[in-house]
Amino acid sequence: MPAVGPQKLRVKAGGRWMGVPQTATVVYGQRSREAMEGHAMVLTGGIRVGMVTVAVMAASCGPATPSSTASPTAHATTAPRPSAAVGACASVTTTTPIAQVSAACAALWAPYGVTKVPPANLTDATPTPPGALVVNGTQGAVSDTEAQRWALAANRAAIWDRWAERYDQVALLNHIIAQSLVPASELSAMNQGAQVNQPDCSSFGTRYGVFPIGTTGATYFSGLGQHTSASYVLSVMYPGPCQIVASYPDGRKSVLFSFATAGTTVFAGSVHDDPVLGSLWFAEATADCANQAAPQAWCLSNER
Repeated sequence: MPAVGPQKLRVKAGGRWMGVPQTATVVYGQRSREAMEGHAMVLTGGIRVGMVTVAVMAASCGPATPSSTASPTAHATTAPRPSAAVGACASVTTTTPIAQVSAACAALWAPYGVTKVPPANLTDATPTPPGALVVNGTQGAVSDTEAQRWALAANRAAIWDRWAERYDQVALLNHIIAQSLVPASELSAMNQGAQVNQPDCSSFGTRYGVFPIGTTGATYFSGLGQHTSASYVLSVMYPGPCQIVASYPDGRKSVLFSFATAGTTVFAGSVHDDPVLGSLWFAEATADCANQAAPQAWCLSNER
């Protein structure tokens, strides 16, 4: 996880969060949240950031706007099957140990380091954001159709992310998001055999935006200790309240991240067309619009 400074929030991409090294009450405009487990979180991709809302990890907003409180959801339609896994693994209807699937199916998934294979229809219900919910801020450099495809790719990455965390498939996360953005608290829970449960509110946005990074954006990410070679950011507004909970084998439950209100997380990255997972928004860096230094053009609501 990149160093983001003691006062920075945690961001999530495709279900991922990155955080701050100290407990604090973070105030965004007129709202505040108390960081849990010593981290203020922001959500990203699939993703939003928790604890303190910020991606990806959950950002808290300033005064509420209609878009942050009354936007239609991105669950109107579903995406077509993007995964090559429906061929050799078409008979897999539930999460199954890799040793129990066909040789062809196991060979398909072996490069991903998984010990279990997901059902072939896992991504069938990927929410397709309606065009009206995707803001294209590229002045024509990216078509509206492509911007909508990127938003869909972020939602698909979120589905893979939460499957991987629910079934302790850490190796798969490296194909979904930059390793440095995987939250230590989630990895720790998974290493203890816990299921990390990410609900829709931490996975799918209510509004999306595509914007160029430019020199100002690249400087901003560098200031957070993050590097990206991407040309664009994908901004995602996540609803609140929301919690990400770890369930341990001994019956214990622990809230890893929690955010009370809606907020926007920004993910620098690009679409990766994976032969098995489908087209995914792969986040290299992430931030939140509650940060005073965040480029205002990226933010989907007034979070200052």
